[in-house]
Formats: sequence, C-alpha cells, structure tokens
Amino acid sequence: ISHFYETLSICQSEQQNLKKELKNSTHESNVFRTMANEYACRIDDIYTFIQSIKNDKINQNIYILTMISAVMLPLNLITGFFGMNTQGLPFNETKNATMIVVSIMLGVILCCITFLFWYTNKKK
Repeated sequence: ISHFYETLSICQSEQQNLKKELKNSTHESNVFRTMANEYACRIDDIYTFIQSIKNDKINQNIYILTMISAVMLPLNLITGFFGMNTQGLPFNETKNATMIVVSIMLGVILCCITFLFWYTNKKK
C-alpha cells in the first residue's frame, strides 16, 4: 500500500494532466496506508502480549520444576547413600561408620555454605 501511495504521489506530481483524476486515489491510498500502519501496530501489540503470557507460563512451570527438584534432590542423595553396598569400603569394620560418613558430608556442606556466604559478601 505504501508503494502504491508513493507511485500515485509521483504520478500526480509529474503528470499535470492527471492531477485532478489522481487526487482522490492518492488521498484514499493514503488513508488505507494509515489504517494498515495502525493495524500493524495493533497486531504487533497483540503478538507482544501473547508472547508475554507464554513467557509467564513457561517461567511458572520452570519455578514448579525447580521446587520439585529442590525437594527431590536431597531425598535421592539420602536414598542413594543408605542404599549403597558398603562391603570393602573404608570404615566398613568401624562401629560408627555411618556417623563418620554423615559428619564428613555435613562438613563438606558447611564448607560450601561458608564459601558461598564469603563470596557473596566479598562481591558487595
């Protein structure tokens, strides 16, 4: 529509004998061009709105998946730990072998948490 309007405008300005005949057509094509631009803006706004709704749904699904993973990961770790076959491993003959391994795991976790707090405070 824009090209058609430009073509009519050029013909109207260059062809003096067709100026009166092309005046209405040029005006109508300008109106159609304006309407097409308005509709294109509306369609773009609708598309942006639909995309934002889809992104919100995806973000909500990712949040739910993250929460489920946060609950299930420690449970899987504990299940894997107590489901191990411990024959031939260190601390096998020790009376409190499970407590030693648990304390080592807690020590590693505390070290990681301490490092995380130290690192985040260092950035501030």
